[in-house]
Amino acid sequence: MIKEIIFACVLSFGGFGGLSWGGLPRRSPVLAAVLSLPIGVAIYTFGSALSYSLSVNRSEVGLYLMVGVSLLGLCMGLKNRRMSFLDFKVFIFSICLVVALMVLVKSVIAPIFTYDSYRIVVVGKAFGSSVFSFGSTGLASFPLMITNFQAGGDLFNLDYVAYLPAVTGLLATVAAIMIIAESVSTSRNQTLVSTLVAFIVMFSFWALTYMLRSQLGYLNSHMLMAGYYTLGFAFCLGSGWKQEQNLDLNLCALVIGSVAFIRLEGLLFVSLLLFALMSCRTLSRRQLIQVSAITLIVPGLWYARLAVEGVSGTTIITPRNTVIMLFVAACPSVMNYWKVMRRIMQWIPYLVVIGLATIFCAYLLAKDTAIESSLKLISNSVATGYWGAFWWTFGPLVILLTALGPRLKREGVWLEVLGGGFLLILLLGVIRSSPYRIGWGDSGNRMLVHLAPLAVLYTLVKVRACFGTFDEIPDEHLSMQPSEEMK
Repeated sequence: MIKEIIFACVLSFGGFGGLSWGGLPRRSPVLAAVLSLPIGVAIYTFGSALSYSLSVNRSEVGLYLMVGVSLLGLCMGLKNRRMSFLDFKVFIFSICLVVALMVLVKSVIAPIFTYDSYRIVVVGKAFGSSVFSFGSTGLASFPLMITNFQAGGDLFNLDYVAYLPAVTGLLATVAAIMIIAESVSTSRNQTLVSTLVAFIVMFSFWALTYMLRSQLGYLNSHMLMAGYYTLGFAFCLGSGWKQEQNLDLNLCALVIGSVAFIRLEGLLFVSLLLFALMSCRTLSRRQLIQVSAITLIVPGLWYARLAVEGVSGTTIITPRNTVIMLFVAACPSVMNYWKVMRRIMQWIPYLVVIGLATIFCAYLLAKDTAIESSLKLISNSVATGYWGAFWWTFGPLVILLTALGPRLKREGVWLEVLGGGFLLILLLGVIRSSPYRIGWGDSGNRMLVHLAPLAVLYTLVKVRACFGTFDEIPDEHLSMQPSEEMK
């Protein structure tokens, strides 16, 4: 446990240095402390992906790159006076927070070692060793971030990394709650109350719901995906609603790009987040190239290497499907590059949902297994998937508030990440060689965890908006104003 805590502290240092580049520890100390570990993990994963893609098959390279980026960020932050040595107290607070959460997770829940969990450990430990082979099917079965934890843990002489993935996903979710609460509030008191209510509701359901509670111990990527997907959306929302105090665009792109390394279908979810970002904020061509370089180039190199090597662990991540997903992930950037397309970007979220729904309906008409898979997913969510009352509560509430509730300023973006994410999960069940199955262990049932935090947050935002005290952002903050370079 102590060695794993040291590993977590190193990753937190990497994240703190990266955040120092934009001066976030001075502007928002608490948020910076919460974000340090998730951002450090993201930088570490990007570094590892780059090294493995370029055939530098050494597991410590990613860690060295992360430390280098962190030191450079600290130097730039101090040089530009975006932070001072006194701001290092934020790093100390971050370390204390990570240690407390890791001890708490270990005390409350022990790891759940399924067959998949054991394979994750084995594949991760093989990274950089003499038995490592890029053609291993494990690379396709378990994408980089979750196995990279095990590779990094091996450098610290750990048998396996058990609690760090869960704590990383948990902190990413907490940071997302804080960012969304601030983005849609008009005062500090409103932000505080909104954040507190969200924490209470989410914690209560987490404690009572097996599928959510088990993710604290299940050695897989669902907790990470839920955290980073929600955090990526929060950055998009924050970027679009408070442009005068926006979150760093590089940071937003880093979080969105990280989603590609967490799950097999990560590239598809990256495209949803990129459409959300470009619907909330108009990017100059230089900013567009900057975002695309972070979100697409390194993930593209990693997945392209998998495709070239012919790595295929499942029917989803085949070389052909990999090329298709890379193309889909690049679509938002390509579309936004053309000026004529920028005029309709605010409508793109609705078009994405309509397009996915059309494709799904076509599959329902063409394949019997599509109906079978979908019915099993719905059955798991309401009866057989160990969700308890969670989807009985938030499923109808989300639908009811979408149809009859007040309109949010970014309603389409919310619907895209929630509705589009659900449709993607349904479609993934259709293209599998076998449909989803009944039970808590089904991959479709577990992927619903990715949408759980957003379902709670969307419900709370809508309920507060019903009382007219939430989501009341002045219109000048909501217009899709072009950046200075485009004027």
